[in-house]
Amino acid sequence: MEKVNEPPSEQTMQTLLEYQEIFQVALKSAGICVFKVDLNRQLYIFLENAQAVFGKPDKEILSEINRFRDFPPAAYRQEIAKYFSHPDDQESTVCAIQTVWTGKSVSYYARMKAGNTDCVWCKVDLIPVPEGSVPDHMIGTISNIHDIKMQAVLYEADAKKDPLTGLWNRKYAESRIQSILCSSHPQDKHALLIIDLDDFKDVNDICGHQVGDRVLEATAADLKRCFRKSDVIGRWGGDEFFVLVRDIPDIHFLSGKITAFLESSASSQIAKSIGCAIYPDQADHYSQLFELADRALYMAKQKKNTFVIAPPLKPPL
Repeated sequence: MEKVNEPPSEQTMQTLLEYQEIFQVALKSAGICVFKVDLNRQLYIFLENAQAVFGKPDKEILSEINRFRDFPPAAYRQEIAKYFSHPDDQESTVCAIQTVWTGKSVSYYARMKAGNTDCVWCKVDLIPVPEGSVPDHMIGTISNIHDIKMQAVLYEADAKKDPLTGLWNRKYAESRIQSILCSSHPQDKHALLIIDLDDFKDVNDICGHQVGDRVLEATAADLKRCFRKSDVIGRWGGDEFFVLVRDIPDIHFLSGKITAFLESSASSQIAKSIGCAIYPDQADHYSQLFELADRALYMAKQKKNTFVIAPPLKPPL
């Protein structure tokens, strides 16, 4: 006679325990949390290795989130998103849960937390488990990718910077300036400065390139000190720099900023010439603005250690 509901053998139990141990070690090593949700009851019925991702025990998280189980579905999704997500990523989390309810798997990236814990960047994968044609359960994984994400952010920032001076490089600074000009209101006024170090070649030839590099670094430091964080400061290349001075109230404000830079102490060992053009008084797009500032720079270099503002091509607005 066939045996019914026979309890698992000791060997079977031992094998299951070994698999469980391997599973737990693998999750901790990979920084992955696994969970299962009963969608109909709005109940998290399994959570493993949350400690490795959020620094909070599994049981404590289950206790906190299962308080929402009696909420209406829409409110439940909002509370779960609020509990697990950074405020800026809550909408993505709600949309992901709604997608699972339609029977589709979803993957997304978000800054995740567990209640009051710190946010960490994670990759979240959600898979519906159907009961007939309707999702009955959801199985999910949360992978901690915070270190990888932060490293990528650093790489991305480095790609925008000039390696010697730490200023924005030409490509990124130009894109930022063009974006600012395109999104400006008609009453906004900005000034584009092109800065050239006079006789810089002599510094390299006579004193050496290491001294020349220190002069460039000092010039960059003066630019950051004399202009604002909201201004766009970049290195054009060689001994040339450029700055978009944003939202200038009047010409006296601009002249004061430029004069302070010309007289700055760190880079005072070398003269500087500056050409300037005003947006939108003198130009209504970046290429024309740059051309006018470049012409003004040529005039400034005839005298050296001074600045010239390009004459207006059209009446000020």
